[in-house]
This record gives sequence, C-alpha cells and structure tokens, in this order.
Amino acid sequence: MKPFFKEVLKRLAVSTVSTIIFALFSLLLLGMIFSSIMSEEEVVIQKDSFLVLDLSMNLTDRPSGIRLEDLTRQALLDQAEPPQFHLLEVLGALRKAAGDNKIAGIFIEGGFMPSGYGCGYQAVSELVEGLNAFKKSGKPVIGFCHTPTQLDYL
Repeated sequence: MKPFFKEVLKRLAVSTVSTIIFALFSLLLLGMIFSSIMSEEEVVIQKDSFLVLDLSMNLTDRPSGIRLEDLTRQALLDQAEPPQFHLLEVLGALRKAAGDNKIAGIFIEGGFMPSGYGCGYQAVSELVEGLNAFKKSGKPVIGFCHTPTQLDYL
C-alpha cells in the first residue's frame, strides 16, 4: 500500500508544479499581449508642424472618471459623449509646444461641446491665458470656427 501512496503523491506534486508553471506562463503571455495592444505608437513630429487644437471637446477642471451610466448610454443608444480633456493636461501640452522647436504654431478648430460641469467660463479663460503665454514664444495661433457660440468667441 505504501508504494501506491508514494505514486499518488508523486503524481500530485508533478500536476501541481506543472499547473503553477502553466499559470505563470499564461499570465506572462497575456501580459505581453495586453501591453502590445495598449502601447501607443510613437508620434514623429516634423519640423515646422502645427499643433492642432480641436475644441470639439469637453474641457474640465478635474480629471474625468469612467462612469457606468456613460458606458451604458453609449452602448444602448449609440450616443458618445464628446471627448473630455483635463485643463491641466491641455495647458501642459501648450507649455511643452511653446518650447518645442519643431512646433511652428497652433491651429485651433471646432467649437466647445460642454457636457456636465465641463467648459465653464473660468476653464476657458485659463485656456485663453495659456494660449496667450504660447503667443509670447513668438509662434502664431490661428483659429477657425464655422458657427461659433459665445463660449467659442471667448
């Protein structure tokens, strides 16, 4: 009877170790697949490029969170909310573009699409201050809007 239990325990140990090795290998493989899917392509900026600032967005003073009601509305009604950008990220991008020698200027297009508490007058005025700071670098800011609202004029 003793050799029987030895054989059972030996097979159990081999099965446990092989299961652990398979699980680790699977996690490593899934991690590599997800990291390759989630990684962004590196954007190459050429000399004398213009930074395009599309105002067809919801500019907020706080970071956005993913809410379940937004996801269900988008899935059921096929209605997507306008893209939401955090004011500090946009201002940081403007500061970075002002110091970048490859950026020749900014081209602004579109009109704001406020949603919820986004695109308040204070957030838009801070964006204007950021654009004025960008102008101090000697680079032009060019804008185009088809049918502007009062918020777009600001």
